[in-house]
Amino acid sequence: MKDITPTQGWPKDLILSRYLKKHQQQVKRKVEAMERFLLINAIALAVLQLLSLEMPMMIWKDFPGWFRTLPSNGYPSEQIVLLTLAEQRKKILAKSRSGLLLTKFLNDRSPFTRQ
Repeated sequence: MKDITPTQGWPKDLILSRYLKKHQQQVKRKVEAMERFLLINAIALAVLQLLSLEMPMMIWKDFPGWFRTLPSNGYPSEQIVLLTLAEQRKKILAKSRSGLLLTKFLNDRSPFTRQ
């Protein structure tokens, strides 16, 4: 994609058929990667929202932080659910089978470890 000539600002008349096949494939591959990234993030956000709506008391019970008052609606935010899951990660993974590749991967590369 680096050999495509850059444009000033956003191109208003970008027609892929005017470019080489190689460039067309690169653009399509990049768009597909962005779409996959957005869809995976949307699914993750939906899971956090479902957990917030379906299990608010369990989330608040295991929340590692402290609030003076809970929100008036009683439901935790997506960030609260994420922090709670990150804090409970060791306990959740301890219940899974020891040979799972996902368990090994998450134990090795968790961005939520406290320092």
